[in-house]
Amino acid sequence: MLATHEVRTAIAVALLISAPAAAAAKMTPAEVAAANARTIATLFDGLPAPPQAWNAIVFHHSATAGGSKARFDVGHRRKFDDPDGMEYHFLIGSGIGSPGGLIEVGDRWRKQIIAYHLFTHARDAGSIAICLVGNFELPATTPSKAQLAAAIALARALAARYGIAPDAMTTHRGIDGRLTQCPGKNFPLAAIKAALRPRKGRRLAGQHRAARFD
Repeated sequence: MLATHEVRTAIAVALLISAPAAAAAKMTPAEVAAANARTIATLFDGLPAPPQAWNAIVFHHSATAGGSKARFDVGHRRKFDDPDGMEYHFLIGSGIGSPGGLIEVGDRWRKQIIAYHLFTHARDAGSIAICLVGNFELPATTPSKAQLAAAIALARALAARYGIAPDAMTTHRGIDGRLTQCPGKNFPLAAIKAALRPRKGRRLAGQHRAARFD
């Protein structure tokens, strides 16, 4: 029998898949890049203290072709009875429902509260949840170049701020194993980690404090 959280997640995903996809706001790649640069530049402005130090980054996929923060807010509030909406800290758009590669900041990040994005709830605390819109379990389906660039830029900023080493970056499946396929077999975790590894002779600040998941 499926865990209650897994059943709720499956229902929410099914609703998002069956709902009509909203058209993405018209933004050029240059406009998306500029918007992401502004988002990252102000990412830590005015944040309250988190309940626990951030020490890991966990990547997800939405398992849907499209979606946006607003759409996931509605779906997660309805299905999880959670007033804080989307159960991720960040969402990166696919071009369907939100511009391709656009970083959207969730309310949980602004409030610095836990995102309940894992079946192993003990790992929720301290982990930053980043979701890329798409289904990367499907054959030959991978994040777009814009999504990958956004994920790397966002993870780099978070890692530098909180001393999170590449070895403390993982996926939903990396933690919950056979309970989930998220973020899919085609998700390029190794490429993201490789892009973030410090050059020889240099270390990320606080790397010795970072958790390991692999």
